[in-house]
Amino acid sequence: MRQDRLLWQAVMGNTFFWFLGGLLQPVVILYGKETLRLSDSHNTWLQTALAVGIGAGSLAAGYLSAGEIEYALVPLGAIGMAAADVWLGLGAPIFAHVLTRLLLLGFFAGIFSVPILAMVQHRPDIHQRGRILAATNLLSFVGIFIAGGAYYLLIGVLGLSSSRVFVLVGAMALSTAVYALAFVADCWHRMGAWLGRVIHRQGPSVR
Repeated sequence: MRQDRLLWQAVMGNTFFWFLGGLLQPVVILYGKETLRLSDSHNTWLQTALAVGIGAGSLAAGYLSAGEIEYALVPLGAIGMAAADVWLGLGAPIFAHVLTRLLLLGFFAGIFSVPILAMVQHRPDIHQRGRILAATNLLSFVGIFIAGGAYYLLIGVLGLSSSRVFVLVGAMALSTAVYALAFVADCWHRMGAWLGRVIHRQGPSVR
């Protein structure tokens, strides 16, 4: 994977996505119980909003990509996740508003993840694809495992509130967007071309 820089970046992006998911899931539950004072039954609505948002964002990413692997959507998704996380951390703890923010967080998470997964499946040589996908799945669980340690460190050791963890995760997502724009080959050009096609309602021409 290291021999193909774009593939390696996609695999690391997928690992980071699962790390964020593994970290945010218990944080959302904690936020619902400690900040919103929700019962267990009402707390499930927060998880549902996040899941529905991811599904909607994934569908939107497929539509916006128009059959192509449009990795210019990656920084857009990361920026959206960062904004939603910070809004969750700093916004008023009103149940309906929190549901909206979680929907947005899930939506941009779907935008972020779809092109990355498509790249992981498309880039490898057909003879190496199975091994690459197996390694990618292993690294996904590594990301979740690290998220468990991060949760313990942030909540159990440092004593951060769930709201502050949201803001911290937002900063992580923003740094990912900056990295993608700075170091992913041709990302600025791809984003500009994609935005131009969206504005003019033209089909994709750049593979």
